[in-house]
Amino acid sequence: MQCVEGKQYLSHNVSILFAFEDTWSLLHTQSQKLRFIERFCEFVTATFYGNNNLFYTIQSDFVPPSKLNEETLLINCLSPPGFWGHILIALASILKHKSQLPLATFNILLLNLHEKCFWVFEDESARLVIRSMTEPKILPNTLALSCRNLLLGRKNNLHQITLAESIVYLFREDLVKDLEKARLIDVLVHYADS
Repeated sequence: MQCVEGKQYLSHNVSILFAFEDTWSLLHTQSQKLRFIERFCEFVTATFYGNNNLFYTIQSDFVPPSKLNEETLLINCLSPPGFWGHILIALASILKHKSQLPLATFNILLLNLHEKCFWVFEDESARLVIRSMTEPKILPNTLALSCRNLLLGRKNNLHQITLAESIVYLFREDLVKDLEKARLIDVLVHYADS
């Protein structure tokens, strides 16, 4: 319940929790399961102990929607993808698990993420502006080449793995139009070059 109620800076309360859920079914030995439980306890303690949610000022022009569709949310998430694309990573995590969530929970997660798109951060790396460089008409191999550049060209941050995986997932969703696909490529290019 805290995961749904919380609005954490990097959305780890959502994306990592889903990753833990997905991973459990892949474990086979007692040793793997015990190690997993240790890591899960660390995550829960670090994320939820003492109700450590941080709250940020919301932009003055923000109007909370009563209902939110996924297409609008994607457009808003592309504006500030967050530190190392964490807003996009969270969006992909939520959409991947849509069928497993009660509709009310799914909608709360979308609304929480939408609000984050309008937070005011002191750290500019969390609210950077990514230049549009990609043409809306994307060549078939552009996604693969952009992911390759990000994954093989970076060695100092593991977020490029989850970011690339999330962008590939979003890129293949029916709700994503050519303009949003171009913006997703721009995010990959930005982090590959930074």
